[in-house]
Amino acid sequence: MEKISLPQEFYHATYRRLLDSILKHGLGGIFAQSNRMWYASRDNMVYLSTKREIAINFAISADNARYDDRKNIVVLKVDGSRLDPNLLDPDDNVFGDNYLYSWQYNGIVLPEAFLDVLSLDS
Repeated sequence: MEKISLPQEFYHATYRRLLDSILKHGLGGIFAQSNRMWYASRDNMVYLSTKREIAINFAISADNARYDDRKNIVVLKVDGSRLDPNLLDPDDNVFGDNYLYSWQYNGIVLPEAFLDVLSLDS
């Protein structure tokens, strides 16, 4: 199997109403399981993208997002060097040309890994 080089930066789009908790506790864990936005999401997985636009598209099209959520998206920029590479894999749910842009992390992305919080217009 071809060795995949790990990206240095990732993006995770989420909804403004969840941001305070994420900045305090990180991405993933028990809270994330109770706020799952996709039916195909797996427990304990945090979904990341190397492309900001793809992360935003995931948030816009999420199965369980509220109508108001889709108008209040923020994007977390994540430092890939702060993630355990043993817990990072290509996203099982993505096929075709986009599979190298979408990743799943089987752990909690701690707040210390966040480089920035971006609005859609930044």
